Amino acid sequence: MEKITNPDSGKLRRLGDNHAITKKTFTALFDTYYVPLCNYIYSLTKDRQQAEDIVQDTMFIVWESRNNIQSNLSIKNYLYKIAYNKFIDTYRGNKVHLSYVDEVKKTA
Repeated sequence: MEKITNPDSGKLRRLGDNHAITKKTFTALFDTYYVPLCNYIYSLTKDRQQAEDIVQDTMFIVWESRNNIQSNLSIKNYLYKIAYNKFIDTYRGNKVHLSYVDEVKKTA
């Protein structure tokens, strides 16, 4: 299995063929970053299941866009930015949901 030896300075072009992430490369990416990303998102959410869901969504986004990723991007920065944006989206969605629940409770 391909391992990312220096995740802090790794560039996407070093991992994929023809600037695309292959299945083998994605597996290495997943193995390297899944747990650290879960820990990072957990530090924001304080909810392990929600953190794992956000990281799984992050990995899905990377896989779906694997052929269109710029080759000069830092892998770590790219993944953490996607994960953070997914956290913000989730937080906003929960905030709207909780606001709606509060309104329903007030009218009941």
